[in-house]
Amino acid sequence: MHWQKGYYVSPGISHPGEVRLRLRLSRAVSGIYLVTLSKHRDHILEIHPAYLAARNEKYIPCPAIIGMTAGKEEAMEMVRRLVEAAVQATGSPDVAAYLQRFHLTAAQVMAK
Repeated sequence: MHWQKGYYVSPGISHPGEVRLRLRLSRAVSGIYLVTLSKHRDHILEIHPAYLAARNEKYIPCPAIIGMTAGKEEAMEMVRRLVEAAVQATGSPDVAAYLQRFHLTAAQVMAK
C-alpha cells in the first residue's frame, strides 16, 4: 500500500502504526476506513474499509492513501472537508490537484 507522506489519522485511532502493520500483514482490521485518491478519472476520492483494502492489495493496488479514520462517518466528514477546502481555494473539487498545487497533505488541511 502506498501511504502519502503526512497522511491524516483521525483522533479515534490510538495506534496508527499498529493498524498499518496489521494491514501490511493482511490481518483483520475492523472499523477502520481508508481515504484514498481515486484511480478513476471521474471520481475525486474513495473510501475503503481497511479490511478490504488489505485483502485486495495483492490483486488490486490501492492508490495513494491520504487518510485513516475510525468509522465511515469520520471518513465521509474528511472527504467533505477536503473537497470543501479544494473548492474554496481553487474553485474546483479536484482534491489531488489542490494538495499538489499548494504542497499540502491531508493532515494539514484537516488541521485547519
